[in-house]
Amino acid sequence: MDFYLLIEKIRKRPALYLGKASLSHLQVFLDDYTFALRPQKSLLPQLWAVAVVATDNLAAHTERFQLSKRSN
Repeated sequence: MDFYLLIEKIRKRPALYLGKASLSHLQVFLDDYTFALRPQKSLLPQLWAVAVVATDNLAAHTERFQLSKRSN
């Protein structure tokens, strides 16, 4: 989409694109928009690693919680 066309669409209906008419919301939207247009490396391996660590942490906390309930 042409950048100036996007700006015109935002000007006509700011709440649709920004949540509310706000310069700070516009800045964040445009930052994210330009970031999305840049070529990116796949984030899947990093996201997978985070998911595995989070799952392991959740399992450890759940096990500790269950053990503490049994001892009471």
